[in-house]
Amino acid sequence: MTHLRRYFRRPSLLLWRYPLLLLRLRGRELVVAGGMPRSGSTWLYTVALELLRRRHGDDLSTTWVGRAFEVSPGKCLLLKTHEADPILDRRADRVLYSFRDPRDAMLSGARIFDVPMTIETCRGMIAEDRQWRRHASHVTRYETMLADPPAEVRRIAAAMDEEVTAAEADAIHEAASFRKPRREQEREGSLYHREHRTGTRKGEWRDVFPRELQQAISREFGGWLEENGYPER
Repeated sequence: MTHLRRYFRRPSLLLWRYPLLLLRLRGRELVVAGGMPRSGSTWLYTVALELLRRRHGDDLSTTWVGRAFEVSPGKCLLLKTHEADPILDRRADRVLYSFRDPRDAMLSGARIFDVPMTIETCRGMIAEDRQWRRHASHVTRYETMLADPPAEVRRIAAAMDEEVTAAEADAIHEAASFRKPRREQEREGSLYHREHRTGTRKGEWRDVFPRELQQAISREFGGWLEENGYPER
């Protein structure tokens, strides 16, 4: 399996399993939470989990999309994924998506997963971004979230038809924030892992990427970068 396939595998489920999964979900709420790798998608997922617990309590089931058949869905199933999945996204009651400057995301991914820092990797991220936005109920910009996490919690809650006070938003952010898990927590399925943070600084790619790669990304994706508030250089 190549490094790129570790990021972008499609389909997430074997095709013959889709009808069975959709049958199991009949009459149940489905929420898909995820996004661009290294963009705060695990934080987004955990915020969704905290909000859905308020609504469903013990009737909430949660899992990574690849393990969708390992849980018995309650009244609601919350799935985490990095892959836009047209079948599941069309079926979902809510699709929550996070993104980041792909150059920062790519550098962070290289540090933690040894993902190649190439124009092909960037293309994969942008292609996935465009797929996600076709069905997204809410889009979280990583840099905006970092600037004011409780405000982003309130925006996510609004997209999920939940009302939260400022104090509740603070508490949800605190519950969703990264804490280095113990090994037993990882075995139990925590979606944070011990090396989850890489300390990648905003714009650090300028000091790391070859000039040729920086220029290639600007040429090919300058419009996307400008539209999403990222400087080309």
